[in-house]
Formats: sequence, C-alpha cells, structure tokens
Amino acid sequence: MPTYNEADTIQLTISEANEKIGNNGNDVVFLVSEDGSRDGTRQTLLSLARTMPNLKVSTCPTRKGYPIAARDALLNVESNAEYILFMDSDGQYDPADFHQLWATMQFSSPDIVMGRRNKRVESPLRIFLSTGLRLIERTFFRVKCRDVTSAFRLMKRETAMNIARSVKYSKYNFWLEFTARSYLNGYNILEVPVAYRARQGASRVYKGSKIVSAAFNELFTLVRVWRDFHLRTRE
Repeated sequence: MPTYNEADTIQLTISEANEKIGNNGNDVVFLVSEDGSRDGTRQTLLSLARTMPNLKVSTCPTRKGYPIAARDALLNVESNAEYILFMDSDGQYDPADFHQLWATMQFSSPDIVMGRRNKRVESPLRIFLSTGLRLIERTFFRVKCRDVTSAFRLMKRETAMNIARSVKYSKYNFWLEFTARSYLNGYNILEVPVAYRARQGASRVYKGSKIVSAAFNELFTLVRVWRDFHLRTRE
C-alpha cells in the first residue's frame, strides 16, 4: 500500500486488511510505502509496526507523487515473496475480495488478476474522459480488461517488478501505463469483479481543469508508450 496523509484512517485500513487477509494461516507481510506525509501518518505507521510483526513500513522525507510511490513500493518487495497484492490505502477496496483474486490465481495461474470495480460514482466529466482513455487503450494495446486503472491487483512478483521498472511517463495515474505495458509484453491477465466503497477521509479526486490536464497527460503517456514499443520492434 502506498499512502499519503491518511493519519485518520490508515490504522483502520491496515487492521481490516490484516483481519481479512492476514489472519487465515497465510504467510502475509504488509508493506506500506509512506510518501512524505505531513499529517502524522508516518508516526501512526511506525507505532503500529511495533505491535504488528508482519507490517513493514518504508518512509520518505519528501513527497514523490502517486506514480513514483507506487512503482517504488512494487520494486521494494523482498525477493522471498512469491506474489504481490497491490491495494490503495484509502479504504475503497474491500480486502475480503482478495480471496476472489487468490482463487483465480490458484485455479488459472495467470500473471496478473485484476479487480474490476463495481458501482463507481464519478462526475460526468470524469466518466467521459476516463471512458475515452479506456477505449484508446483497448484499441491501441489490445487490452481486454475493462477496468484499466484498477489499483487492486494480485500479481506474480517477477511480473509486477518487470512491468513496474518500465513505467516512466505517467504523472498522475500509474496503472493506465502499467496496464498498457502488461499487454504489450504479452502477460496473461484475468479480471474479477470486486466491491468499491466510499472513500475514507477527504476526497482527493481531481476536479475541473485539473481532470482535463491529467487526462491529456495520460493520453500523451499512452502515445509515448505505443511509440516506444513500435520503435523498438523495428530495430
């Protein structure tokens, strides 16, 4: 989990995840990557880690931003891990849905199992822009999954790290580029429906012109990824 300024909710989020994922005889380690918080999140995490042996916390003195924080979190997973479950720390994903992803991974053994969010509530502008980006990605990268920006993913460790190392253009989302590169590299990806709850704490969803700016940045990101891939295949 990457986290930024979640002091009011992070302990509840981790406790719920530990209860629903980590207390069933599984060998689970929780890695929280704190991204330069200014509200006491770091102190809350370090205090919790003293009473929770399977919680590891990495901190950063300055904020890197979500894409870099997500990439670094994936790349910091230790080599003895076989799988990585990535989940945002805002409480919108239900950790209980991990078991659906795990069952699919064990039965079909894909490289990645993605959670497809149900009943997402978004503004008309956000729906319009995200739908456009999704259609572009599905067309240019032959993406078969429907929720290309889902941040709830169970992945084989080597797969996750190989893709994460190549993500370099996105300034806002990370998962749009990650998904495009996953398909370009021929990874086997499956998708299962998961719950998507109201956010805990204040919303950080971009509004107005910021949404438009972010959408155009992600569009240019997809163009650059597509360009790089085809230039490389011609060499």
